[in-house]
Amino acid sequence: ASGKKDGTLFLRLMVFSLLFGPLGVSWFLTVQSMSQENFLAISITSLSCMVVSFFGTITCVLGYYVELENFDEVTQMAKVWAVAFVMFAAVTCGPSFIIRSVPTTLFGQGGCLSTYLTVSTCVAIALTLALRMRPTKNQASRSLGNLCCIVSYFTAVSCLYGRVGVGGLDGTFDVTTFMGVPYSILGTLCCSTILFLLEGEAQSERRNRVSRVSAGTSKPADSVGITLKNLNASNRIVPPLFAACATFYVAGLYSILLRGSSFFGQGLPKSHGEALSSMLGRNRDALASMAEKTTMYSDALVIAARLAGSGLWTATNIFGPLIHIAGLTATVPSVFLLLSQMWSGVSSHRAQVLFAMPLNIFPILFCKGTPTIQTIGVIGMLGGLMQLFSLQHNERRSHMRI
Repeated sequence: ASGKKDGTLFLRLMVFSLLFGPLGVSWFLTVQSMSQENFLAISITSLSCMVVSFFGTITCVLGYYVELENFDEVTQMAKVWAVAFVMFAAVTCGPSFIIRSVPTTLFGQGGCLSTYLTVSTCVAIALTLALRMRPTKNQASRSLGNLCCIVSYFTAVSCLYGRVGVGGLDGTFDVTTFMGVPYSILGTLCCSTILFLLEGEAQSERRNRVSRVSAGTSKPADSVGITLKNLNASNRIVPPLFAACATFYVAGLYSILLRGSSFFGQGLPKSHGEALSSMLGRNRDALASMAEKTTMYSDALVIAARLAGSGLWTATNIFGPLIHIAGLTATVPSVFLLLSQMWSGVSSHRAQVLFAMPLNIFPILFCKGTPTIQTIGVIGMLGGLMQLFSLQHNERRSHMRI
């Protein structure tokens, strides 16, 4: 609606953000997560979370209420929030690298960076919901909402793997599994549901774009964000599935190629003896309680040994890492065929599916050191069965028509 511009809008947004952004949710999450940490780490992390929440709250309110004609203000505010996110992420990590005498942790329970990423994830999801629930939308609002949605998934997954590890064992050698399934796999599948908030291009926007091209008019200024022109109700599951598979691939490559290197966990155990020494190093009188913790320690030893045997930097021989690399490679054809068919709606050839599907048996049976690779194999196997069922169903329908 047209009318006189509200000159006190920005001031009222600042007051609202101070009351309900940093001093509310951010402070609560920081104190709850870092209650056992030192004062310096809590103070710096709280300040960083407050700044991110402050700019995020303003961006959310502007993103929901500002008219489309003035949506550039939302874009500019989102850029400010992005810059603040990067700058204060570095500030949050500062005490761990600069002040060595003060014990601080980046990830894990009470980690300063994991707490910061948790707050940032909440802010990014709130901005995504604000833009998606707008009464009026255009390509700029949808693109910015999609970008915030992807950022929220990235920060959530980074925080997840930093806290619980990649294979059911965290940085303090605690077992992080549920009924044998690592928290990282369950958490990735849960986090991937965030991407159901992604939006495709509306039919009216597509018609306007075609009319502009046919009329030869100039294209409007590019907006900040990601435009998914082909995303619709039939292929909405593809972005979450693609993100989950991509995360599993990255986690698998990290376990094989980087875990245990000089830059990523140089002191990781390479044998049962080193793993046991690392676990007992947290509590030297742990031998007194070994009777009641036997199961926990045995599970941790098995997981640590399997992870060590799958990595180039931690394995005693090259045979284990090569098996896991081969298993990771074997899953690529099935995942590619599955995602291609689900995105485009065009069925793959039966011969391709029959060739790719049995390859997933290899990682399922032999890649036990990296559970994410086994998970990709299971996804590829189930996807191949679904494709075969779809092909058979289409053949039956074609015969019925004849």
